[in-house]
Amino acid sequence: MSSARLDGSAIALRAFLATIGAAVLSGLAFIFGIVRQEYWLFSAFILAGGCLLVFVQAWVADRGRHRAWMRVGMVAAALATAAGIASLWVASTPLGRSVGELTLRAGLASLALAVWTAWGGVLTFSRATGAAIAPVRWGTFALISGWATIAVLACIDPDTAEQFIGLVVSPDWFARALGASAVISLAGTIAQPILVLLARRTAQSSDPRLGDRHLAVEVRCPRCGAMPAIEANTDALCPGCRLSIRVVVDEPRCACGFLLYRLEGSGCPECGKGVADALRWRPPVTPSQAVPPSP
Repeated sequence: MSSARLDGSAIALRAFLATIGAAVLSGLAFIFGIVRQEYWLFSAFILAGGCLLVFVQAWVADRGRHRAWMRVGMVAAALATAAGIASLWVASTPLGRSVGELTLRAGLASLALAVWTAWGGVLTFSRATGAAIAPVRWGTFALISGWATIAVLACIDPDTAEQFIGLVVSPDWFARALGASAVISLAGTIAQPILVLLARRTAQSSDPRLGDRHLAVEVRCPRCGAMPAIEANTDALCPGCRLSIRVVVDEPRCACGFLLYRLEGSGCPECGKGVADALRWRPPVTPSQAVPPSP
């Protein structure tokens, strides 16, 4: 992957590390009484959280996944960060509580959108498929999408959101449904990469190419000129002069580690990155195809 494609996530990562450092310094200054205004400390942590969301979104976009969607999430994260810091400082000014509350509600709505974008982008980043991966992925995504929609609606119009929740679940069960959804979403998020890894290992271990790694390959000995059949990827000796020979078969793989054997498409099925033409599978050429017909 070229460095140009990593510029967005690299810049966001540096910004996140810088804001984390600023938050730590602000916390130490507040503890030791150097800074007595806690708003500076809260502002630093809000800024660090916004930079973290932007980094996750930029990381997904830099790898060719959901670029337009991630850009929307970056804008939402920036708006949420600005609104959070503004509401923090405006609430203590003569502008009044109403302006601060309006800014806070706009920031919370943008935050819900930004978190949903980053979380959903990570969930749907991998293109690996399997009997267990699809329901875990899309079930978790549907769950967080539903709660993100309710959160945005609650920030825009709390009364309408309350009526909608009352139609779906009773007030007594709302907290339980929210807690259960959080547990299921967290479990689904953790389980998906494990299932993807297991599916990838199963697919690679069952690939016929992996079983042919010790297939005999006829080579010419550079010392005596003999033509012995040497097993690939094993240490062997030339039967004529006893020269140690090792034939290594290098299987084409994507940068993410996915085996490209028999890949006919133009992109990696795992990460979506484009695959060079030399690494893509080409069917064997028969002698009739290799030699053009005589005129």
